Amino acid sequence: MEAIKRKLWYTHGILHEAQKRDVSDNQGLLVLLHQLCNTADQAEDILDELDYYLTQDKLDNTHEAAADVHVVLDGFTFHARHVGRHFMRKWLSCCLSSHGSEHGSGDDSGGDDVNTITGPPRPLFNRVNMSKRIKLLIENMQDLCGQVSDLLKLNISSLPQDMAVASQ
Repeated sequence: MEAIKRKLWYTHGILHEAQKRDVSDNQGLLVLLHQLCNTADQAEDILDELDYYLTQDKLDNTHEAAADVHVVLDGFTFHARHVGRHFMRKWLSCCLSSHGSEHGSGDDSGGDDVNTITGPPRPLFNRVNMSKRIKLLIENMQDLCGQVSDLLKLNISSLPQDMAVASQ
């Protein structure tokens, strides 16, 4: 749990550092930031999926996902998700693909069954699959954060030399 919190805050810190600098001329860094943005979108999707299963457990009075999900979906994680989403949309809006809403044709062919609510069967929570997805996502995020951090360090180390040359 603590490792996930640290990784989320580390990612937030890296994005904040990148925001403070003009990196528009560093194509490699921009590509990595775009990939980090996509990875954050995937993390948001996974958190939304976990939230769905937790909510479904509450509605159905079951505990299929609750034991596993509570570790991931505490208040901190929700807060970090919202902070990260706001931060990335603000700074990397070009990286985010807008998910346009697709509305159905409005066909209301089953008007006789107004009082009958039927829906698709509830998808089962696959703990093994979810665990693998989360592990892969965290590894990918860790790799990207390391690469972005390294490039930002290189950018910092070159700043004083550039300033010294400019002042001569």
